[in-house]
Amino acid sequence: MAEAANLSVSITGDASGLINALATAQNALATLNLSAGKIMRGFDGKNAKINITAVDNTASGVSSARASINSLKDRTVNVTVKYNVQGMPKLADGTQYAKSGLAVVNDERGVSDPRELIEHNGRLMMFSGRDVVVPLSQGDKVYTADETKAIMNGMGIPHYASGKNNEMFEMKKADLNHYKKTNDVSPTEELRLWNELMEQFGYDSEVVKEIQEEIFASQKKIWKEEKKASETALSNYKKHSDAWIKYQVQVNDMGVDEQIESYKRQLYNYNAMVSEMVTSTAYSADEIKEIWEDFYEYKADVDLKIGKLENEKNYAVYEKWKSDAKNWKNIRDTYDDWDEKKQGREEYAKEKILKNIHNGAVILLHGNSKDNVNVLDYCIKEIKKMGYEFKSLDEFER
Repeated sequence: MAEAANLSVSITGDASGLINALATAQNALATLNLSAGKIMRGFDGKNAKINITAVDNTASGVSSARASINSLKDRTVNVTVKYNVQGMPKLADGTQYAKSGLAVVNDERGVSDPRELIEHNGRLMMFSGRDVVVPLSQGDKVYTADETKAIMNGMGIPHYASGKNNEMFEMKKADLNHYKKTNDVSPTEELRLWNELMEQFGYDSEVVKEIQEEIFASQKKIWKEEKKASETALSNYKKHSDAWIKYQVQVNDMGVDEQIESYKRQLYNYNAMVSEMVTSTAYSADEIKEIWEDFYEYKADVDLKIGKLENEKNYAVYEKWKSDAKNWKNIRDTYDDWDEKKQGREEYAKEKILKNIHNGAVILLHGNSKDNVNVLDYCIKEIKKMGYEFKSLDEFER
């Protein structure tokens, strides 16, 4: 009787990927079958008892992988492949007989257009861009950038035959110019379109120069528009501010003090606008100088207006003072109520007091005059009938 044999097989797998997990499981099962077959052949015809213990460590990984795949049903999956060009053949010098596999083309330095023709099974093809990784078949031929240019010129390919190295750029440029002629394109949009071409053809040094010139031309248009808008804003502000002050004077009887403050505020705002304009817009040194000269000319005009208003204000104060002084002198000289010897002239006192009443009048009456005491009540009532009010000196507006 044969001895009983025990066989233990451990099946393990990397559950991180379905393919690896299944492959590992299949290999483990194959090993199990092979071992079991050998054991069975060793006990052929004998009464043998075989105990086989198998530990399956892949079931959960396989199940997880299968669930992940099922979850992708009816969905779009984006797969990003990163490659390392290190170690790949670089064909800047061309090759007459390429090996099969990935290679880097369009990698020649010091040329405006690095594109290289690839001959594959008698057909020519070309890729745009610099340092392009392509799959080559064994026997493919790669031409250098100079050889490519010569071939294309010889074949009369458009743009190459006319001396242009980058026919794709010429096509894009023609499309852009057509778009500009058939649409109302602003300088800002034009600048955006040229910047997009710069991103697309930045590998071509000859094209880059042309795009840079177009970008600068578009930027100059933008600066011109900004200058025009700023200058128009300044002109409108001056015109409207002056018109507003004149309107307030004529319609709303704006006082001298309010006019002075309005002109000062107008000058302050105008100064701020000029400062913002010269710092945010591309002006030359001569243009900035001219702008500030215009500002100081405008400032002199506003200062002159303010000065006239200040003089007018001071003159009005002076005239009022002179009028009050004259009135006081008339009363002082003609109504000598202070003289106690000249009493008994009540009607004369009434006439002198009431005749000199005006807005803001200050009347001095001496208390030692009996005439003043006798006519004071009458004069107060008459003055109130005229529409005047009595106030203390502290309540007068100065």
